[in-house]
Amino acid sequence: MFAPAATPRAITRQVNAQVNRVLQQPDVRDQFLKIGMVPIGGTSEALAQYLEVEIARWAKVVRDANIQPVD
Repeated sequence: MFAPAATPRAITRQVNAQVNRVLQQPDVRDQFLKIGMVPIGGTSEALAQYLEVEIARWAKVVRDANIQPVD
């Protein structure tokens, strides 16, 4: 999940905690798994780190393949 950058840290922590709690419920996990999604939850910091790695990885793929934007 994402929130606007200006969202107060206390709010994002509270929402994050509740989302993580809900994602641990077996019925919720089962529903995600049924549609091919793996609910993992985590922290805002872990998400930021994951995105940093993924953006770098896919930027390299785009550069190496010389993929250009389409107008």
